[in-house]
Amino acid sequence: MDTVIGVKHPLMGRVLEPIRHWSEWKERFESARTAEEMLGLLSYGLRIQPENPCDAFSFYLELAYGHAKYDYFKTDDPERFTSPLQDKREWKIGGNELRTFIAQYAWKMLGEYYFEPQKDEEGEKEVLFYGGGLVDTWSPVTYDKSGEQFLEQLLGFFDPEKMESNIPSDTRSTAGKFTSTFARWLLRDHPYTWSGPINAHEASRRKIYARKEKETVRAIQILRRLGTLEGLRSMNRFANPHGVLEALQETACTSPFRHEHKRRTFEEALSSNDSTAVTYMVLNARFSKES
Repeated sequence: MDTVIGVKHPLMGRVLEPIRHWSEWKERFESARTAEEMLGLLSYGLRIQPENPCDAFSFYLELAYGHAKYDYFKTDDPERFTSPLQDKREWKIGGNELRTFIAQYAWKMLGEYYFEPQKDEEGEKEVLFYGGGLVDTWSPVTYDKSGEQFLEQLLGFFDPEKMESNIPSDTRSTAGKFTSTFARWLLRDHPYTWSGPINAHEASRRKIYARKEKETVRAIQILRRLGTLEGLRSMNRFANPHGVLEALQETACTSPFRHEHKRRTFEEALSSNDSTAVTYMVLNARFSKES
């Protein structure tokens, strides 16, 4: 088949096959020598689901670790070079920047596959989009091991000791929006924060209740780190309003500054105009009025 310039098309005669298995995809990724090869593979790797869907999720999450901290990958490697990945052609970048870029892209792919924000019927802007089929693994009716593993890994990824490395400072960035979406989902729609389905087994109910406090507090910590707690004041729906108030009150009594573990009273936090304490007061008044 000729092209418009009268020569054989460059794709004709080439044997092309898709990557069919996760093990093959991972082998190709681990043997890649350039950032561009890695980014190309990352762009569709989540579509190749392994037997255990948590394997792909875990690998991407492992790659994404440190994406929010500019010097996380800092080394003594002095070599710098031009790359098509840089913003300006005259700038030179090194391996550290490339590693950061790949980590950021891994989180971006996770976000697009699992946490894409969209509007619901009420016009709420931050709704978890189950692009990866998590509606099945995380629904309260199918409370199973896969759902637990996904959630546990994400909660660990956003552990307070790791927030500096994994929560972006730019809330308007794609990474910031995905992070905010996950936290708001924990407070608003996440099935583990409901009181539990009527037909759930008693053991499942106990698990749901046991996780409430941990998940709600973590969501508040994430939004506080992002600096977007004020957005909760206008959020339409909460799965567990009482738990949100408890988490806000508890979080307000801890210092927002890194490595400072000093406790303070809620009154001290409120007097300093701490956004967590102020958000508690606003929501407490609203919930009292609605009840």
